[in-house]
Amino acid sequence: MSASCASAPDDVETWMNLTALYWRATDYGVSVGIGMTGDFFAFSADRLSALLAMGRERFAGMPQAEFWTRYIEWAEYRRPLEIAECREWLARAPQFKDPALYIFMVTPGAPRDGDIAQLLAECRGQDTKRAHYIVSVIESGMPSDDQITQPRG
Repeated sequence: MSASCASAPDDVETWMNLTALYWRATDYGVSVGIGMTGDFFAFSADRLSALLAMGRERFAGMPQAEFWTRYIEWAEYRRPLEIAECREWLARAPQFKDPALYIFMVTPGAPRDGDIAQLLAECRGQDTKRAHYIVSVIESGMPSDDQITQPRG
């Protein structure tokens, strides 16, 4: 594992960010766009595989690891991911809003308030590959920010 994961083995937040980083690095369009070498692309694919396995083992039962492992498998391999699972993760970990991303993506006319607005606001304040990905997906699914109702305090 990378030094960051090895030094904080129980830190699911670090795991999510590293997983997102290596997952996005395995996107050919992303890697070409930023001039990554083929060696780094291959390294990223190996790291992603190891991080997904780590998520299943080290963070078993944690909604954060369950969601991101399943989401990446859905995005990359078209493995089924159900809205009901996402709602369960949201219920089990109310402060973890990432599953709202999937619900937003696959539900035509999904509300742009509540969980998705909170997730967008949270991610806009972070400088991680995970946060950048979430913001780009949410913003690409809406014509303007004024369609989002701000979360209630």
